[in-house]
Amino acid sequence: MIRDATSWTFWTDVAQRSGWYWQFSNAALSSGEPLHRVVDPAGRVLEVGSREQIKLRWCELTHFEATQGRDSSAPVVLILHGLGRTRRSMTPLLKALKRRLPDLEMHQYAYASMINRMDDHAQSLAEYIAWSFGGRPIIFVAHSLGNIVLRRMYQMVRSRGGLLLPDSAPFPLHLLGHAMLGPPNQGSLIAKRMSRVPGVPWIMGPSFLQVGLQWDDLRRWLDLPPAPTAVIAGDVPSLRKAHPLLPAPNDGLVLVDEARLVPDQEIEVYPILHSLFMFDRRVHDSLARHIQNWLLPAQDCGKT
Repeated sequence: MIRDATSWTFWTDVAQRSGWYWQFSNAALSSGEPLHRVVDPAGRVLEVGSREQIKLRWCELTHFEATQGRDSSAPVVLILHGLGRTRRSMTPLLKALKRRLPDLEMHQYAYASMINRMDDHAQSLAEYIAWSFGGRPIIFVAHSLGNIVLRRMYQMVRSRGGLLLPDSAPFPLHLLGHAMLGPPNQGSLIAKRMSRVPGVPWIMGPSFLQVGLQWDDLRRWLDLPPAPTAVIAGDVPSLRKAHPLLPAPNDGLVLVDEARLVPDQEIEVYPILHSLFMFDRRVHDSLARHIQNWLLPAQDCGKT
């Protein structure tokens, strides 16, 4: 993990429309309730308060009641970052995909990856999708831990019968496809080994432990994506002998075999370091091809 301006955040997105973000933090008000805020399209914090206060303000600013259901058949791409990152870390990938697919709506999701547990991430993501997109067709592009968050969310959505909003019946997650970049789908050997080093679990947070030493407990609560999936892994040959913790083909953090959803799954492998997927043109081109293919059934349905 590279520590820079794109590194971890305390804030998790609750909803987004037209560039207006509703977010919450683990920091608490005097009442003990988590802190919520509204951020305007320019990135300025407009208001801070309780969940109910910020929900009402966000709905007012976005004209939520009037616009709910608008463009309900228009597909959207949602991009998720990995552990210890923010949405800014995925901006190079977002820009590259927008150049290749200029007519497609795309957004980035941010979550407090080093603070909360997987259940918290998955619950927050499900709520974000429900508020932001409703039942619109959606494609996910996720890096590293973001894929495990999605797999936990898939299980939650299936067990609940769909996505939920307050005072509404469940509605289905209309998933068209899921592209995975460097996903630790079989847990993480390096997380298991590093979690035994004093101080590391405290620094890296509970989700790091869950994909490491606690993987056997977590994996029971993960679903496979209920839609076509593309897995892209990294294998840097020079690391096979030089890496002290990962002797097999790997991208510096995730083994190629760990990226597979099931044994012997055919996946794409490029000589890319784990933190550099979002900058690689081969990855950009591959993602654009997959997204275009996944959009075809939705476009065909729209013509009937």
